[in-house]
Amino acid sequence: MINHGPKVTGFLMATILIVSACGGSSGGSTPTPPPPGGDPVGGITRTGLAFSSGPVTAFGSVVVNGIHYDTSAANFTNDGQAATQADLAVGDIVIVKGTIDDDNTNAVAESVDFDDNVEGPITAGSINTTAGSLIVMGQLVIVGATTSYDDSISPASLDGLVDDDIIEVSGHVESNGTIHATRIEDKPAGGEFEITGTVTAAPLGAMTFEIGNLTVDFSDVQMLEDFPGSRPVETGDLVEAKGSLNTPTLLKATSVEFKGDRLLGDDGDHMENEGFITSYESDLDFEVSNHVMVSCGAGCTVTTEDRAGGTLGLNLKVEVKGEYDGGVLVATSVDIRLGNAVRVTALLEEASVVGNTGSLILMGATFNVDKRTRFEDKSGQAVEISSIDQLGMGDYLEVRGQEDGSGGLFAVIVELEELADPNTVFDTIVQGFLQADPANQAFPPLNVLNVVINSNAGTEFRDEFDNSIPDATNFFNQLRAGSLIKAKGTQVSGSSGSPPVTLLAEEIEIELQIE
Repeated sequence: MINHGPKVTGFLMATILIVSACGGSSGGSTPTPPPPGGDPVGGITRTGLAFSSGPVTAFGSVVVNGIHYDTSAANFTNDGQAATQADLAVGDIVIVKGTIDDDNTNAVAESVDFDDNVEGPITAGSINTTAGSLIVMGQLVIVGATTSYDDSISPASLDGLVDDDIIEVSGHVESNGTIHATRIEDKPAGGEFEITGTVTAAPLGAMTFEIGNLTVDFSDVQMLEDFPGSRPVETGDLVEAKGSLNTPTLLKATSVEFKGDRLLGDDGDHMENEGFITSYESDLDFEVSNHVMVSCGAGCTVTTEDRAGGTLGLNLKVEVKGEYDGGVLVATSVDIRLGNAVRVTALLEEASVVGNTGSLILMGATFNVDKRTRFEDKSGQAVEISSIDQLGMGDYLEVRGQEDGSGGLFAVIVELEELADPNTVFDTIVQGFLQADPANQAFPPLNVLNVVINSNAGTEFRDEFDNSIPDATNFFNQLRAGSLIKAKGTQVSGSSGSPPVTLLAEEIEIELQIE
């Protein structure tokens, strides 16, 4: 049986809408191509501080937004307390401050800071494996292909969590406060609960404020920390509150700290930030991660997964690069990041390595790998992998990624499940978009990621709500080109050197239906 983990129907539908909207240039301005010769090269250090905000994708230094930062002399903090690099994990969203050359080489970190979004108990009855969501302290948390889980959570999905588990969530936040988790970690009972978020309501003179559906009572807090001019809490402030829960949606705070300036740079500072567009007026006036004001004007290029073109708008996930000027990040580039619907779980057939980049082939599907790829190690070995050159033929991997729009695949997460073992039979799973309508025949072959998926009377069929469909004809009649399906089975023919690869399916499941 396939592990029926979280469905991401709503998120994937939004992804499809985003893809269909990304054919032209951005609406507020016409992107100007970069100067001849590309980016400046070689040893020119920017005059200001360089900092980057995004999830950790690998170690061996710290890799954030595709940049390797030397952390040998860096100061680490975790929730404001002194820490070490060992306290971080892949998927944690950090802020790295330091120096970097104009060609994005020779990056040296002075500080690496991690603050979670929320730490508290899972609200009873809120785990929804179909929608891929849960609620913690009044905050809706969405999980998906880019969510990493601590090793203590097994299986590594919502199925590994139960009501009242205390978890720490790190993630990107939409304009409405919804958290898209990049990492979930199990935490022990007995500690303080905490939340970092944007104040959605702060009645004048009241001793309470709201973050989403959570009310924070700070009547026992003797002094608010770091608020500009010692002013009170205001709607729109980014704050961190710690305390205990009186009810699932009422936090009795012991401290409240202003965090609104943590992503603000001085003039000339270089910034690379990954997050959602949380406010949008035009390409010349929008906000990322609630508190980074961005302007993408002349000289700013808009791309989609590093391909030319794209239309900016509210709640798009983007990576923005630029320099601060007067409190505004004047962007040189904005890259739209899409969802990650493609997955292959199989033995590694072939790896091509050039430094920390290259490609992986599983089930005949080639995934490109670069510095943005996040590596996870679930094999239990003492020295965990952190790059493509540590993988070997026959290693059992799960690769999660996306189509790049030009016939290729990009690996967002590469997860090592088990080391190569010729004595072990591993499950093979392929998930992707159906490339053509099924043929009008009994048990028609399905083509996904150029893998031919065959079925027979012994195959189990399921719809997008995880319901069994006993009638195979009824199942195939529901499928259309573009439907997202997941198939588990056995590879029966083909390899990277002799396509096509054929999978005999034990189970085929609809993940996203196309009418």
